[in-house]
Formats: sequence, C-alpha cells, structure tokens
Amino acid sequence: MKHKHHIIPKHMGGTDDPSNMIELSVAEHAEAHRVLYETHGLEEDLIAWRGLSGIVTREVIVREAQSLGGKKGIANGNPWAGKRTKTNFAENKELQVKASDASKTPEAIEKRKETFKKNGSAQGEKNSQYGRIWISNPLTKEFKRLERSECIPDGWVRGKTGHVSKKLWINNGTKEHYVLFENEQEYILKGFSRGRLKQSLPQNKIR
Repeated sequence: MKHKHHIIPKHMGGTDDPSNMIELSVAEHAEAHRVLYETHGLEEDLIAWRGLSGIVTREVIVREAQSLGGKKGIANGNPWAGKRTKTNFAENKELQVKASDASKTPEAIEKRKETFKKNGSAQGEKNSQYGRIWISNPLTKEFKRLERSECIPDGWVRGKTGHVSKKLWINNGTKEHYVLFENEQEYILKGFSRGRLKQSLPQNKIR
C-alpha cells in the first residue's frame, strides 16, 4: 500500500501541489516523519512517525493530536482552548448521547460504508485482524495478538506494551475514582472494587 507524503509538511507551509507530493510505503512514510522530527523537532512529525510505525495505537494518536491542537489554540490566544465547560462536548453528556445516536442511524452507517469502500479500508470480517485484540504484560513488556473469544491470561492486560494504562476506575457503589494501580489496594481496604458506576453521578470527581 502506498501513502501520499508531503515533502514539505503542511504544518510547515507545504501545499498539495504535485511537486510537493511523493508516494511512499508505510515504512518509508514513517521513516520520513522520523527524519523530519529529528531535523526540526516538531511534534506533528513525532505524532505521525509514532502512528505510522505502529509504536502507538490509533486511539493514542487521536488523543495526542487533540492535545496538540489544544496547545496551539492556547498559544494562538484562544481563551477557551484546553478548558472544559458545560457546553464542552467532553462534559456535556446530552451532546455525547446525541452524537452516539446520530452515528447509529442507517444513513450514518451507510455513509461510513461508502467512505470505507472509497478509501479501500477493510472492515469487519474482511479485515485481517478481525476478531483479534492486542494484549501485553506490563512486567515483561511482551505483547501479542489474542482472539477475542480467548480469555486474557493472568498478569496480562488489554493494549500494547508501553501504552498500558497506569490507572484504573474503582467505585464503592456511590462514588468512583480514577486511581493509580499502585494505590488500588488502599481503596480496596476501604470497600472499593474495580470498575465504574453503572450510572455516572455529577458529584463524582476524578482524583
């Protein structure tokens, strides 16, 4: 599979002019952004390199890109950049529900299928990794693929090594906290157990 790469990245003022475009393999594309990052030290290239090389998951890349966007907004004087408000999507549960419902309509599903087909994206059973997940061992730093139907072995967690969450949700039936794994036992002794509340309560605070 070939990727189109901007010789001068768009974040550095590059354009979509054919003279600024080149086709590269995925590995070559990752290497190009690694070189750009080591040369110029820009975070956009670091994110692209880590994503293309598979060092981090797609979810991590999305979070890093959003974080970078927030930093740029703050640097450019946007007073709301990086802040959560009642109308902010991250805090507004009603907006989240509406967006979730809208994404499940027949029209939305059909549109996604058309987009995937246009982009040549292999979805569902056509995807070579369909029905499989990454698991990793935080202690040994090993990682491997596992069939969804299989149980995750003791000592292993879902996700690739290096990106295993250092925190977990715990609750006591009325309150929930997002705590470090190393502090879990302290809360267990206070009557907490793993997992989030079935219904998130407004007064719950992340500590």
